[in-house]
Amino acid sequence: MQHCQMAMIRGVGVVLAFSSAWLPCECAIVDLVAIEGKNSACPGGFAKAAHAGSLSGDLNQGSRRRYLWLCVKHASQGDPITDLAVVAESGSEGKHDNSCGTLCDYRRITASQGSDGDFNQGTGGKYIYLCYKKDPNAVPLMDLRLQEDGSCQNGMSRIRQEAESNGDFNQKAHGKDIFMCVSKGKTALPALPAPPTSQASPTCFGLKPIYQTRCSKIRNEKGCLAQSACGWGDPSKALCFAANHDPMLREACRKWISEAACTKNIGCAWRSPSDQLAWVNAINDAAAAIPHGRAPIVPSAISMTSVNTTSHHDKLQLSSDDVASAVNAWRVKYGLEGGVVSALKALVAVESTDFKQTHLELTSSLGNLVVAAAGGRNYNGFVSLAFAYSSGSTHIDILKPSIKGSCEGKWLDIVKKQLQAAIYPKFQAEATLLKDELKPGVIALV
Repeated sequence: MQHCQMAMIRGVGVVLAFSSAWLPCECAIVDLVAIEGKNSACPGGFAKAAHAGSLSGDLNQGSRRRYLWLCVKHASQGDPITDLAVVAESGSEGKHDNSCGTLCDYRRITASQGSDGDFNQGTGGKYIYLCYKKDPNAVPLMDLRLQEDGSCQNGMSRIRQEAESNGDFNQKAHGKDIFMCVSKGKTALPALPAPPTSQASPTCFGLKPIYQTRCSKIRNEKGCLAQSACGWGDPSKALCFAANHDPMLREACRKWISEAACTKNIGCAWRSPSDQLAWVNAINDAAAAIPHGRAPIVPSAISMTSVNTTSHHDKLQLSSDDVASAVNAWRVKYGLEGGVVSALKALVAVESTDFKQTHLELTSSLGNLVVAAAGGRNYNGFVSLAFAYSSGSTHIDILKPSIKGSCEGKWLDIVKKQLQAAIYPKFQAEATLLKDELKPGVIALV
C-alpha cells in the first residue's frame, strides 16, 4: 500500500509530529517520468521508485554509465495507470517511432532532465522502454518496487514483457539485474452518477392576471376547474391552444379551460404539466443512454489532433403535416447528418399518446463521431419534438504502420472513446439546457 507523508499537525494544546512518519492512504499511481543525472531530483509531486535489497534505485546501476531514475506520482484522484510493460529492442528504430513494440494501446512514459526514455541509455545494451496503459474499466496500480530478482513478494507481480524483453531493465548492459514489481487495487473506478430528473407540481392559476390571487388559494383540481376564471396545472402549460399558428384559432382555443372541452374542438390541443414532464423525461432517458466515460490514453503508435466539437439543441411544436419541412430546415441550419434527420422524422411518424425517445451514435470514418438524443410524440395530429446533438472530429496519424493490421481495431475503439469523452460535456450541456427549457413553467405550449 502506498503511504502519504504527513506534515506536522498542530492542535489546541497538543502537537502531533509526523515529520518522518508515513500514514496509509488509498493512492494509485497516476504518472511516471524517467530522469537522468547522479543528483537529479524528481519533479514536484513525484518520488523516486522504491527499491529493495542492494539496489539504489538507479536503473543503470552497475553499468558505470549514466544515472537513470524512475519518478512515481501517487494520487487519490485523476486517471490511474492500470498496467505497465517493459519493452526491449535491439535496433534503434524504436527511438524514432516512439512506440511500445506491438502493443496497440500503450504509451511510453515521459522522459525529462536529460533522459531519452531508454533505460539503457549510454550503455550499449538493448534499448529498454517503459510503457503504460490507462484503462477506465480496469483496477489501478497502487504500488511499484524495483528488485534484483523476478520473484515478487507480498502480493506483487512482475510487469508485462514485450518484444525482446526478459524483464530486466539492465538487459545486456552488464549491470545489476533490475526487475519491476507492482501491486493492484481491489476495485475498478466508480461509475459516473446518473443525471437527476426533474419534478413539477400542478397549481391553480388565474386565466387573467386579475384573477391570479384568488385562484392561487384553491388547492385542488376539482375546486379550481369549477371556477370559470381559473385553470389547473401550470399557467404556461395547462392551457388549450391552437394546433397550428393561426392567430384566430389560437384565441378561440384559449377560452377552453378543461381538457375535455378543449379536445372536442377541431384544431385545438391540450397540454398539461404532466405532458411537459413526460417530454422532459423522454429527453432525459435518451440523453442518459449516450455512451460516455473516461478517455483511454492515446498509444504511442498513433497521434491525434485536438478534437473539434459542435453542439446544438432545439424544439418545435407543430402540425404533423409540417414535420418533414421543419426537420429539413434543422438539417440546413445545424448541419445535421442524414442519419439524425431520419431518426427525428421516424420518432414522430406514428401517432401515440405517450412520449417516445431515441438516441444514436454515428461514426462516419476514423476520427469522426456524432451523438444525438431526442424525445417527442405525435398526438392527435400535433407533434412535439426536441433534440440535443454534438459532434467531434480529429485527425489521426499512424506513426508505426507495421502494426496497423493487428492494432487497427483497438485504435478505432480508442479514438472513438477519446471522441466520446471530448464531446460528451458539450452534449450534456445541450441536453441540460433543452430540459430546462421544456420544464413546466418555462415554455408556453401555444
